[in-house]
Amino acid sequence: MRSPGRGPFLLVVGLAAVVVTAGCYDPPVTEAVLLIFERDGRITVSVDTTFKPVNELKPAEKEEIQRALDLYDLGRDPWLRGFERAGAPGVSHKCLGDAGNPRGISRTGTLPLLEVIALAMPDAIANFRLMRDAARATETLRIIHIDIPESLRENRRRVEREVEAFARVGYRFSEAHCDLYDYLAARRWLTRAVSSQAKTRTRSPHGARQG
Repeated sequence: MRSPGRGPFLLVVGLAAVVVTAGCYDPPVTEAVLLIFERDGRITVSVDTTFKPVNELKPAEKEEIQRALDLYDLGRDPWLRGFERAGAPGVSHKCLGDAGNPRGISRTGTLPLLEVIALAMPDAIANFRLMRDAARATETLRIIHIDIPESLRENRRRVEREVEAFARVGYRFSEAHCDLYDYLAARRWLTRAVSSQAKTRTRSPHGARQG
């Protein structure tokens, strides 16, 4: 909570794709998000992604780190794309370490308004709600974390792609179906001929239906 007339304050949010259990699992990719709320309403967002040391990595963990690096190299880093969606000016970023020993990715951007925080987030990891109390001259930012494993997020994206593909096929089938009916409606004699032939083929010479 803050009073609009006071100075900036900090909010640090730690993000990880897994829940740490009693086994003390150390994820290969972790993120720390630092939010600095300025007096004029802007928010400086710093996101530091840290990679697990190379000499401690398992094959699957190496692949997870490589995916993060590939997205960054291809210009598809989720946070940088989020800054673009939110209209953040003056974004800076860099990859830490080298090709043989990557240590992480650092990004910083300034959001023009508090309300666009959700746009800057790479995925639905939290719900944001800004509550203003004019009588008390305060503003409260409520963050409700949504714990969704990365595997479920990927499955959701896959399902969305498959549903979209199915919808396109269904649309094309519907269009072809309508075209067929339009064609037959314009040629009623052909419709009667096809119907008559169908009835003939389903009956035996003695008038009984064939299986």
